[in-house]
Amino acid sequence: MTGARGAGAALSGRWSAVDVRTWSSKASKKGKKGAAVDEVEAEAPVQFDMTSTREMMDKAIAHLQQELAGLRAGRATPAMLDHIRASVHGEHTSLKALGTAVVKSPQLLMYTPFDPDTANTIANAIRESPLGLNPRTEGSEILISIPRPTAEMLASMKKVCRTEADEAKIAIRHARKLAMDVVKKVSAKDERHRLEKEVQKVTDGYVDKVGDIEKAKEKSIDEHSM
Repeated sequence: MTGARGAGAALSGRWSAVDVRTWSSKASKKGKKGAAVDEVEAEAPVQFDMTSTREMMDKAIAHLQQELAGLRAGRATPAMLDHIRASVHGEHTSLKALGTAVVKSPQLLMYTPFDPDTANTIANAIRESPLGLNPRTEGSEILISIPRPTAEMLASMKKVCRTEADEAKIAIRHARKLAMDVVKKVSAKDERHRLEKEVQKVTDGYVDKVGDIEKAKEKSIDEHSM
């Protein structure tokens, strides 16, 4: 999720191009006097805008919304298992990469591993997750009953919300760092400070949006548990 791009037209919401200049001088002797002549190399213009940075931050928001969509108190949804990881073949892997889940009823999920031999391992991972689920295996399939949420389960779901929100903030701040790395190359001090403020303002807006999404999801969890 980089903050620097090549040429691009100025669009609404983008920053104007900034020339980042590198100067070097060379001395050469001419004539008997040996006078030094400074030769200034050609400028190397770099166009900088927030397009790529915004795209990275937008992806962080979209990923957060997708991850939180599966957290629904008291209702079976396949996405609720996406946060769970199991140690299979020496790797700690998300369940969505190890099999498929389908809704059999509002309170029952059926999970089918791609590799039947991993069923017990995956069932244990589900059982040990913070969601408080108690799966049972039937052959190569795993049946997961979704009980009415307890206070402990609700607290666990909210913890997942906070974890996902924190990861989104980390991604957004990483995009900010990439943008700032480019801004630091701007030679004009006033322009550099202006761009730094712009990057920070955009970052703060996305971080606030993450907070709003997290609060809304926690409120939804409470409402659906009643």
